This record gives sequence, C-alpha cells and structure tokens, in this order.
Amino acid sequence: MQEQDIVTIMKRHKDSAPEPARDRHEWDRPRNGRVPARGTEQAKGQLSAAAEREPTEEGQHIIQEAASYCLDHFPMLWTTGGLPAERRATDGSRQWIIRVYLRYPTGFEGYLGDLLYDGKQFTELTERAIMRERAKSIAADPEGIRQWNEYRASTLRTRKA
Repeated sequence: MQEQDIVTIMKRHKDSAPEPARDRHEWDRPRNGRVPARGTEQAKGQLSAAAEREPTEEGQHIIQEAASYCLDHFPMLWTTGGLPAERRATDGSRQWIIRVYLRYPTGFEGYLGDLLYDGKQFTELTERAIMRERAKSIAADPEGIRQWNEYRASTLRTRKA
C-alpha cells in the first residue's frame, strides 16, 4: 500500500472518536462502545474543523508508524484513525495521541482507545482489557452484524449445480 493510500484511509476516519480527555480516568471510562458507521448521516454530522485539515509530512510519518504498531501488536482489525493530536509533555518534549479503532471491511467501526507516541515508542493509554470490552460491544452491535452479513453475501459466489 502506498503512503498516499494510508493517509487517505486515515483522513476518512479522523472524526469518529471522542476528543481525548486530560484526565487518564476519563480516557478509560466506558463509552457507548461504537461510533456511527462511515457514510451514515450521523457520522457525517460529526465532522469538525480539525477533521478537515491536511496531514503534514511529519503527521504522515506518525500515522505510518502507528499503523505499523497496530499491525504488530493488536488483533487484525484494530487500526489507527485520524490525524494524531499533538501535546507537550511535562518535560517540554512533543508527544502525539493516536486513536485506535476496530474497523471492519464494510466500513463499520468503533472507537477502542488511544496510544501515546513520543517519537520513539508507543504507550497504550487505554488498558488492553478496556479495549477488548469495547471491541466485544462493537462486534455485538446489530447494525455492524447486518452490514457484515450483507458484505459476506455480496462476496460469496453461487455454485452451479
């Protein structure tokens, strides 16, 4: 997959999660378990000014690093989304917060948690157990199941008798 493809994919999903909270306990508080599926009117209504900005070269690099981290450390359908949110650490160094999603091939997705990237290593800000619980909730959503069944039916070939 080319760099531009990754950036395009990430830009489509940057508006789906709640804004990161400053308090760590707020990050780990269970939310509704899913965000609207891409392309629905509800999802379109969530666009923000930050969602429309273009990624910088540095942002693209961070997105690629985060996507690679997700491939190496998370289940297959867990991936990053959106542009990373930059912040300053107490020592003045730059850090980025990257959102993690469960995303199905149908486009149905849900917010799982956040990663912190300091330019060298990733730290999971949301505990893995909480992300698993959120993933179970997203997987059990009737709309996601319906979309998956439609997707599977459209990709299955009928056999000739």
